[in-house]
Amino acid sequence: MWKEWIGGMDEKQAVTFAQPASDDEIQALEEDFEIGLPEQLAGYLKEANGDDTLMMSVERIFDSNTQLREECKADHMPLDCLLFFAENGCGGYYGYPLIQGKLQEDKIYFWWKETDDRTLVAGDLKDFLQKYYMGEI
Repeated sequence: MWKEWIGGMDEKQAVTFAQPASDDEIQALEEDFEIGLPEQLAGYLKEANGDDTLMMSVERIFDSNTQLREECKADHMPLDCLLFFAENGCGGYYGYPLIQGKLQEDKIYFWWKETDDRTLVAGDLKDFLQKYYMGEI
């Protein structure tokens, strides 16, 4: 569903998708961060465990969140209130807010590492991907 839908938004996009994530990989990520992934994100990862342009794999989600939380804790607001799942390649990351231990499925924020700015950009994963591939974010 996700691969087909993304491919249909812009025929010029040449996105290369990774092999699907296993249920065990997704469960391990959820256990590591003590959260439940939003259904849309889990579904995307089960179909395409990241891609070569935007979306992170399960492993990259773990590594990026762990690394950013550690390296930015001295000079940024806490990052444990966001779970990053995508990056723009220029120091910006997209993530779901984490409120009282629960990921919010209806909000996606852009975080800019240089300034620590956090901006609401989409309502859910489908809205986010549509805006991204249509050049709106």
